[in-house]
Amino acid sequence: MKIRNKFSLLAIFLVVVPLVTVTYFQHSSMTRFGTRMAEHTGEILARKERDLLHKIVQDYTAILRRDKMTHERALHFQARQLERLLAGAQREEATIHFPQDFQKGENPLPGLRLDYKHMRQDQSGGRSPVWVNYKYQVIHIAPDTNREEVWDALSRISDLTEDYRFVYKLHPQHILWQHTVLASGVQSTYPAHGKFPPNYDPREEPWYKRARETGSIVRAVSRNPASRSVNQVVAMPVHFPDGRFAGVTALSVPYERAFQDLRFATIWGASATAMLAAYQPDNTGPNKLLILARESQRKSQAIERSKQGGGLPSNTFDLVPFPEVHSMIASGDSGVHRIERNNQELLLAHGSHKQGEPFPLILLPYEEIIAQAEAEEQTIRSETSQWILLSGLILIAAIGLSVILALWSARSMTRPVLNLASAARRLAQGDFQTRIDLDSRDEMQELGDIFNNIGPKLEEHKRMSQAMEVAKKAQNYLLPRFAPKTPGFDICGTSIYSDETGGDYYDFIDIETPQMNKLGIAVGDVSGHGLGAAFLMASARGVIRSHALQYNLNLQDLLQTLNSHLVHDSRDDQFLTLFYAVLDPETHSLTWISAGHEPALCYRARSGKVEEIRSSGMPLGISAYVSHDRQQHLAMDPGDILLIGTDGIREARSPSREMFGRDRVQRILAENAEKTTEQICRIIVDSLQSFRGGARQEDDVTLVAVKYHPQINGEDFPSGKPPQEEGE
Repeated sequence: MKIRNKFSLLAIFLVVVPLVTVTYFQHSSMTRFGTRMAEHTGEILARKERDLLHKIVQDYTAILRRDKMTHERALHFQARQLERLLAGAQREEATIHFPQDFQKGENPLPGLRLDYKHMRQDQSGGRSPVWVNYKYQVIHIAPDTNREEVWDALSRISDLTEDYRFVYKLHPQHILWQHTVLASGVQSTYPAHGKFPPNYDPREEPWYKRARETGSIVRAVSRNPASRSVNQVVAMPVHFPDGRFAGVTALSVPYERAFQDLRFATIWGASATAMLAAYQPDNTGPNKLLILARESQRKSQAIERSKQGGGLPSNTFDLVPFPEVHSMIASGDSGVHRIERNNQELLLAHGSHKQGEPFPLILLPYEEIIAQAEAEEQTIRSETSQWILLSGLILIAAIGLSVILALWSARSMTRPVLNLASAARRLAQGDFQTRIDLDSRDEMQELGDIFNNIGPKLEEHKRMSQAMEVAKKAQNYLLPRFAPKTPGFDICGTSIYSDETGGDYYDFIDIETPQMNKLGIAVGDVSGHGLGAAFLMASARGVIRSHALQYNLNLQDLLQTLNSHLVHDSRDDQFLTLFYAVLDPETHSLTWISAGHEPALCYRARSGKVEEIRSSGMPLGISAYVSHDRQQHLAMDPGDILLIGTDGIREARSPSREMFGRDRVQRILAENAEKTTEQICRIIVDSLQSFRGGARQEDDVTLVAVKYHPQINGEDFPSGKPPQEEGE
């Protein structure tokens, strides 16, 4: 029997028999199924809404953490610039502007304007814009402070305006005000304004006191004296060069910013309410949440003070009736709960947080979910009745039609299948130009079109595989093939890419002149993977090699030149972190600089301890206007080891998603300090592979180890041979 006849009989059997059987059981089970479906619809919808709410608060918590990092980076930069001015020479002359210079009058300073970003609330509850000036900072002096006695401080911080402006332009959506309060009673604020209350002493602000007491970054809910609005203040202490406390510098962040990235499901309409809350038992008591801001009907506003008085917002959320919610919020975990409040059932979702820090709180009326469930139930019952009525007629028509279609389709399908099989054999033999023309106007024609696209794609894939192999070999050629032979030092480097090509980079550069013989050591990490990162790495390598001898020990200028090239050569989402050092074998020391790179580790043989060599420099390629940290000096004693790596080591993950971490690297380095650098690098790489188990390598891994070993003469390696690159 031919295949088309077999197919016809099989098609009739497979269609008619199941159709009759299904119709028979369907009449008796459809009603029960519809009823059960309607009963469970509410529960299913509630579960989906809970999951959706939980995802929203988790995503939004991640946004708050992102904003927190942005604030802290900006604040660190502002603090460094302030400490630089405090450490500088005293100025004999300085231009200083006080609050009265920025009050609307006959001769205002240029740039004074009404700013609707800075709104001031009056006693009646109305809001009006504040006169501000973005060209200047304003100086306010506390009541008990003599202006002549603080002239030195005034003159030193008079140049802070440009640094304020630079930080503000980087993050205009995150910053309302920038403040600096010195311990002497001098306050500097940007942008400038003239709305300081009488007898106002900024040293009494809670954020000033907490930053001074803790000596670290603090966050506080505070009412701004100029606008009278409640904002979040992020503050940190600054110090004189001798370590004495100098004052506090801060950023004022609007709570309205918190809702700009929040999006609700459209099916909720205006019924869902989002709040920004904080669990601060010291301010509100252990059983209440402080509500900092609200979002409802997609319009957000910070909670302002009441008409009767000032102080912090009085809006709170009582947790006493909800012990389960209270327990999870107190522990800092996220969750979704079904509660009853003011005779209304609600779904309450809250994000994870640390005590005192803001977190999202969302309330959704449960009746919204019930309404959807009732509508679904009605729809299911109606459709069930209609289906039962029509199913009998459909059965009779389907049986007759299926027999006719089975006979016809058997003939129409077998012919294209045979043609397709023949073409597939030619393609399997390597004929990528094979094509098939199936004018059947159905899925077989679509299958033929797909088949016709396979040949060019296979051919293109073959060319791409060959090109990627060439690119991989070219990139491996750019990496050092052998460790440098430097007298007194044992040096090794290795790179393992997660893809065919990668963005990690290390290099050894001979810096030789008749007067000196030094070695440049570079370790870099380009954001991302693949060809784009590899091309940027090659560009950076070329710039460093072509300028290393020219700049010698002037590492800041070298980084500035490299940064200028990368800003023009890279995309907006690409950047390079770099650790660069110049090794002087005669003094057995290094001069180094870092641009946002992973901290290096230094093992001290004398103490047996591992030190972290940190730097807060900015990565390269982000902005042409970034200034870099000063270069630093590192002396090495016999047995000391410097280990420079990329973040692919620390961020390697096990199958359970645990990170490898910096502590493991330090422990491995300390336990194997007596070994050669090649052995140390091999042990770290083997430990990473063992830690990952069967998990995929997610990021490039690069290591450079430098060990001061006076017995090494530059010709012989402790291992007996120069270290080889991974994959050599």
